[in-house]
Amino acid sequence: MSRRVSAAVIAAASVCLALAATPALAQSSVSSPVTGNGTDGNEQCAAGTYATNRSESNIAVDPTSPRHMLGLSKFFFSSPSSDGTDWSSVYRFHLGSYDFSAGTAQDQLVPGYTCTPGSGSTQWDATTDPNVAFDHQGNAYSAVLAFNFNNLQNEIAVNKRPAGTTQWGAPVVVDQFPSQNGLGQEYDKQWIAADWTGKTNNVYVAFTIFSLTSGQVYFARSTDGGQTFSQPRVVSSRGGFNTYVYLDVDPSGNLYLEYANFAKQFSNSGRAVVQESTDGGKTFGPSQVGPSFTGEPSAARTNDAWTLPGTTFRDGIIDYFAVSHAHAGHLYIAAEQWDKGGCAPTSDPAGDYDVAFYSSADGGQTWSAASCANDPATQGDATDQFQPSVAADTQGNVAVAWYDRRAACPTSQPAASYYTSPGAANYCIQTGLQWYTDNGSTVSASHGNRLLGPAWDPQEPANEAAPVSTTSAWPAGYVSDLPHEGVEPCYDTSGGVFIPVCVTFIGDYFGLAVSGGTADILNVSTYPTFNTAQPVSQWAQPPTASAFNAAATYPAANDYYQQQVLITAKAP
Repeated sequence: MSRRVSAAVIAAASVCLALAATPALAQSSVSSPVTGNGTDGNEQCAAGTYATNRSESNIAVDPTSPRHMLGLSKFFFSSPSSDGTDWSSVYRFHLGSYDFSAGTAQDQLVPGYTCTPGSGSTQWDATTDPNVAFDHQGNAYSAVLAFNFNNLQNEIAVNKRPAGTTQWGAPVVVDQFPSQNGLGQEYDKQWIAADWTGKTNNVYVAFTIFSLTSGQVYFARSTDGGQTFSQPRVVSSRGGFNTYVYLDVDPSGNLYLEYANFAKQFSNSGRAVVQESTDGGKTFGPSQVGPSFTGEPSAARTNDAWTLPGTTFRDGIIDYFAVSHAHAGHLYIAAEQWDKGGCAPTSDPAGDYDVAFYSSADGGQTWSAASCANDPATQGDATDQFQPSVAADTQGNVAVAWYDRRAACPTSQPAASYYTSPGAANYCIQTGLQWYTDNGSTVSASHGNRLLGPAWDPQEPANEAAPVSTTSAWPAGYVSDLPHEGVEPCYDTSGGVFIPVCVTFIGDYFGLAVSGGTADILNVSTYPTFNTAQPVSQWAQPPTASAFNAAATYPAANDYYQQQVLITAKAP
């Protein structure tokens, strides 16, 4: 979670997946709905499934078997609705995982957190912020943020999935806040890393704890493969609000911690801070202040300064961090930058989002000047490239991926009533990808951008952004109960004017892993082919980009809920 109004306003969504296997669109139903015990939206436990939205994701590659991957995302809880159409409007979810191995995929909930009446501090209505890491033996770990909506208790715990098994183990609590007023201490944006080099058996967890006036980064480690964790301690050394935490280990076994420092909560501008540990997390060196980045100014936003222009989904995390697995001390940051072109930040509301890329060859002491990862033609062109991810492999390949709105929506619908705004500019979304090569002395871009996947509509399964109405009734033809949104009703009716305040969600970030020159991207799509009754769809980008036939028709199913799609792409 990030940029929350309160502990009770949580980001969420649900999942299908896609396993890259063929060079063209295809689909294969290889999974089934996941049953579970979630909440009905009135903070009561209810039976249901996790079969609708699935958004916000992370993915990691098993170093002992490079084409074995684990992905995690939010599994949105599907509860009954009065009109028979479940749009996940109760805004509740748990974390679930996908095992990609040998052409198959298995999805399951991460256990130990489902809603159980009367179980006190273990009655978790929601878990959030998916992340996953492997150690050198092929054990997988996930740090989980759990919430109780009834009493606002929250905790950080770690689940382990031992190598060679297909099931996650029970949670090991790292830190817990059992007060009846969780707003006094809120956990957020936890991250996990494991020593993939084999130099130790250490597992590392970092997270933010927010009070009403500050946010500090806490750190804990395990030296016994995740069986126990040390008492969490503050490691951030900057005032203000420190969040958006990342951990990664370089080839020498050194641990790097990166987070964003903001002068005030919900600020749109921040700076990266990096700290290094050379002793397996016992101690951290001094803070190294890194690149600065500027988000969308409030004057450019809609829906009460939360969402991107023209849509109701809110913006996500401003930056992403990775460490080279080929060159010790080489670090990378990809960040949103609101600019007028060329990734030079601006406060002008007429700007747009581009993706700034930075690299360091000395452990974060100095950084390269910002360069745009997105193509020059898209810089300052009034289209948004946003929510970037970055990852690197052991061969010096570095990939930056992001959500991209440069292409107009297709003018022909791929399924009946799917696109709400045919031909609209800066509206529909594809995935952008840029490769870099780090040869140990220089980092250089490899060719230009690739656009991956068919364009999808972020407003599905509802309709376009809510209009303002000066009448005394709801705007005609508009469905007020948008999916996966946290404000009810969708309109502020003060003064007799119906002003839309809906804030929907496509995830704060998405998953990217790189291994052997292959990028695996786990991200959201509402495209009809990927929405067939809880499937795992299959799709891979061809070696060269191919045009999407906007006139093609595919069967509509599952009301176009957000689903996870796994895209694979080779380095040039």
